[in-house]
Amino acid sequence: THVSLNHHVTEMNFLYELYLTTGDGRYREWAERMRRGVKATAPQWKREDNGDLWYAYLGDGSYGMQDYPLLTLKDLRYSQELIRRVDGSPDPHFQYLIRVKEDYLRRENLPLYD
Repeated sequence: THVSLNHHVTEMNFLYELYLTTGDGRYREWAERMRRGVKATAPQWKREDNGDLWYAYLGDGSYGMQDYPLLTLKDLRYSQELIRRVDGSPDPHFQYLIRVKEDYLRRENLPLYD
């Protein structure tokens, strides 16, 4: 079993969207819990071997598997947009993950698709 970074943030994004749509604070509370998980683990998502992000946190407590070229970046960017809407400012931990992915893509001469 594992949890992928992009699935985790997509579920968090869904909860933020529910909060913004309904105003029900329970959705924001759950989204914030998921966000704290990303914040607590942000540095561990960076691969030391190639500078990309890991795809998943594995059941044995390690990180592994090859991340998507762009999907996780798009999800993180959308997370940052929602965080700005909810909090009024970006989250530095999410910005770090976005920067890691963008830097990797630049080094590999892959598109960023802003």
